[in-house]
Amino acid sequence: MPLFRKTPTALVPLVVLLCGGMVLAPERGAASGPGQMARPVLALACPAPADETLCRVLLQALAEAAPGRVPRPVAEPAPGRPGDLAVWLRLDERGPHHLVARLEWRGAGEGTVQSGPPLRLDVQDAELSAAMYPRFMADLVRVSDLPL
Repeated sequence: MPLFRKTPTALVPLVVLLCGGMVLAPERGAASGPGQMARPVLALACPAPADETLCRVLLQALAEAAPGRVPRPVAEPAPGRPGDLAVWLRLDERGPHHLVARLEWRGAGEGTVQSGPPLRLDVQDAELSAAMYPRFMADLVRVSDLPL
């Protein structure tokens, strides 16, 4: 097996290691050559009662707010390298007509979890829908003042 394979933009080391049935390979967004630094990771966890749609929309809002980071959904974030950031979505309240959420975060090497202010979304004449989430999540990222 060759150690390098030709790509349209560069030679990328092809590292595949089999460990007990697990395959480890370079991550998307990782460094692709000597002297290049991997982009910092922004790991997002959305524990219950958050649903997949909320998490997907928040991940998009975070990606737009922090274009220099690699956004990644995870079960339990843990910042590993300097510059990495672990973020949790916390739903304080949720009903058919309202949602109260806040973000918590911790950077690599930080001991304490920081918390942003709660943000409330209320709807009087309809139930909450996925179409309402993008603006709410963008506002949540903005008011949380994450260290992006």
